[in-house]
Amino acid sequence: MWIDLKNLTEANCRRAESLLTAMLTHAGAYKEQLIVESRNWKALRLFTEQGYYTSCYLDIPRLDEMSDDERTQRLDSVQQVARSGAVSAVSFPASYYVFLRDLDFPVDMLTWEHRRWAWQLPFFSRSRAILKDNRVKVVLVKEKGHYHQ
Repeated sequence: MWIDLKNLTEANCRRAESLLTAMLTHAGAYKEQLIVESRNWKALRLFTEQGYYTSCYLDIPRLDEMSDDERTQRLDSVQQVARSGAVSAVSFPASYYVFLRDLDFPVDMLTWEHRRWAWQLPFFSRSRAILKDNRVKVVLVKEKGHYHQ
């Protein structure tokens, strides 16, 4: 299960972790069954230290709206997050894969192809590259219905 904690802060991360752990215990579920995602990578550190698999959602502006300097700064900030030890992974829309793929960092990559079905992935060059990249651990895709898996 992929849980997006949109309002996670350093001020509320202890309470959030305690509540999530209690909910898992009550449900008979395990930390290993979850991906805990947030934009706040510093607040995710506690979850990582407590054994959760965590991912920082990379809030990247549209690439065509950034200058070369802004792109360089953004890549530097991604490297900082990835090398911080605070998260297990970084997550982002698949459209940013080409922008990020050449970075060398020690965390996993999680992504999604909102407009593609699983059977379509081999037919698109970007999707093929994503599927071949050993750092990519999850690719969410469309499936039958209104949800993604």
